Amino acid sequence: MLVGPLLLGKFISKMKVGKLFITSFGLINVFIFLMGIISTEAFLSMFDSNLIPLSILGILVFLSGMLSTLVNVSIGTLFDTLVPIEFMGRTASITNLCLLIATPIGQILFGFGIDFLSTSLTFFIINGIILVTLVYFRKPFIESDRETHKSVVQTHAAEESLVMETVM
Repeated sequence: MLVGPLLLGKFISKMKVGKLFITSFGLINVFIFLMGIISTEAFLSMFDSNLIPLSILGILVFLSGMLSTLVNVSIGTLFDTLVPIEFMGRTASITNLCLLIATPIGQILFGFGIDFLSTSLTFFIINGIILVTLVYFRKPFIESDRETHKSVVQTHAAEESLVMETVM
């Protein structure tokens, strides 16, 4: 998670926040789907030991961690641009509280899924949940990119007119 911003810093600085969110979450979803395939009995039976599947799984988890950092950066940036400054502290507190509550709930549900379902089925269910979430939030994130672009253009135009008035 520490390596993601360092390796991809120049790349993410050129992308719009909504597109970065959608792209990162989409790739994480692909990696989770691949984790589900790797954990199937059919895939595991192709190897004499678990070293190769475990190595592939480790790489996918590493890549997912890098991309989740990008998701966090994009959500933080979007949060900073959308929430008025007077509500920033309260909104951030509630958001962090919800995330802290959701984390152990997600871990418990994942543990139950692995205990009572197969590991691969649990990954596929998570994959489906993320896909539905991604499709649901795709349009708002794209629209936020448009709104941000409009406000930047308007701010730039206002600054130019102020400079022109000052010069004249």
